[in-house]
Amino acid sequence: MTQKLLGRSAPGPADGRVGTKRGTGAGRDAKASRGTPRAAGAESRATSAAERAEPPDRGRRGQGAGRGQGGRSVGWDEAGWPVLDSLLAELGQMSHDDPARPRLREYIICRCAPAARREAMRYRNTGEPIDDLVQVATLGLILAVDRYDASRGIPFRHFAVPTILGELKRHFRDKGWAVKVSRRMQELYQEVRAAEPVLAQRLQRLPTTADLAAHLNISEEEVRRAREGEAVHSARSLNWPGYGDDDVAEVGEVIGSPDKDIEAIADRDALHRAWPKLPERLRTMLTLRFVEEMSQSQIGDKLGISQMHVSRQLSRSLALLRRLMSA
Repeated sequence: MTQKLLGRSAPGPADGRVGTKRGTGAGRDAKASRGTPRAAGAESRATSAAERAEPPDRGRRGQGAGRGQGGRSVGWDEAGWPVLDSLLAELGQMSHDDPARPRLREYIICRCAPAARREAMRYRNTGEPIDDLVQVATLGLILAVDRYDASRGIPFRHFAVPTILGELKRHFRDKGWAVKVSRRMQELYQEVRAAEPVLAQRLQRLPTTADLAAHLNISEEEVRRAREGEAVHSARSLNWPGYGDDDVAEVGEVIGSPDKDIEAIADRDALHRAWPKLPERLRTMLTLRFVEEMSQSQIGDKLGISQMHVSRQLSRSLALLRRLMSA
């Protein structure tokens, strides 16, 4: 059966057609030997086998329709799974150095690609780019093809679909969060998110933290942690438009920055209360030195005292002011 199917060209990146009549191998040899009844019978069997393995094209509106190679819309029919079971069984019997094995593997993956896209489309409203989801689903399909063991007797569909869904869920768990959180936090977030609409419908009001904790059999602290985790699930750029009172501004423009003066509020308040308690002469010296930024010599000339006396008085003033501020 492999030779019959591989006698036709398998779809590649540049060829969006699946199972075209332009082929090599057995199909071309059969065409060259059309004069003999045996060759004609081989060609007929190869063509019918390929047509049976080819799912019907249902267009863009078909159920489970996916985007095929070359941009062509390729539909998926559930009847295609049993045919793939026989192809995968034949693939498992081939040796790894068989030149026909990569072509058959590629053919199977291309045939199942619409099914993988259909599984990805179920999550199209989750906020993740659909192209990323399709790539993850396709990766799950490739892993399913490579890991499938036909000798176990399990249909490929029952192995491929859980594998694809597992890759999609792993993507949401590892790549879907803007900030990395623990797996327990992710599970709590999903449980609380799913329980809120159920309780709201049952109670005819918005559920409280206590309602959610009792319904999920967890503590109220865990419910609060789950709601905090919702804030880090997705993040926006600082260049995201933020609509304020005056026209349009970016989010980064309305976010505050650390203010150094806030840290000095306590010291300013203590200084305001301690300043009147200093003698007037000492307040004058401190004002001339630290406000008017005069030197000790200039202060001595203005007050009619020596520079050494000014230095001692400034040291005395600062020590007294520190005691008053810390009192």
